[in-house]
Amino acid sequence: MKKLYNLFFIITLIFTLSYLTGCSNKSEIEIIEKNYSISPDKISQLNLTLKNKNMTISESKDGNININYYETSKEFYSIETNEENALFIKTLNNKDISDYFGINISNNNSIEIELPNNLNIPINISNSNNNVIISNMNFSSLNIDINNGNIVLEDISINNDLTLNSKNGNIDATLIGSYEDFSITSKASKGKNNLPESKPNGSINLNVNSNNGNINIDFKSN
Repeated sequence: MKKLYNLFFIITLIFTLSYLTGCSNKSEIEIIEKNYSISPDKISQLNLTLKNKNMTISESKDGNININYYETSKEFYSIETNEENALFIKTLNNKDISDYFGINISNNNSIEIELPNNLNIPINISNSNNNVIISNMNFSSLNIDINNGNIVLEDISINNDLTLNSKNGNIDATLIGSYEDFSITSKASKGKNNLPESKPNGSINLNVNSNNGNINIDFKSN
């Protein structure tokens, strides 16, 4: 019994020291605000692969694609274009185990995307452990895939295709247009769904899937 107690004490001490070390390290880490801007004429596609980031998309005031984000020595971004002019934005980190203990820095967990309205390029978003929030935008094609977070779309207009996939999170959207404008495919596993599983004959493709979350899509006429 005494040996078990000693083992428990040692394990508790290790985790306590790790926690205190994490708190100390985080208090010393500098948070740097950064901005990236590019003309939409230079981009053929936008791809975002994020982890632990609360992402918002709103309309750009200067007509450019603007990315506002935060970096530290432990968490940062890769932003690059390929030969086909597709823009790739990806979160990276070099954390060790002690970095997962301690204070959560909320500012460092957000990224703001500003896009020109009516941006006529495909947009693909992947995020985990946080939310994707978009309001008052018009897209040609939009694909969102999220794990452990919610998708919130408010007053969104789609010209061609909208695909929304969520695992362990809800999908809430208000789409500009009538119900009849959309060809719908949907499925909610372990959740409520206000859409039919299938509805053909619309000019806009709407594909919505949720695993362990609810689907609530409303349609708003122009």
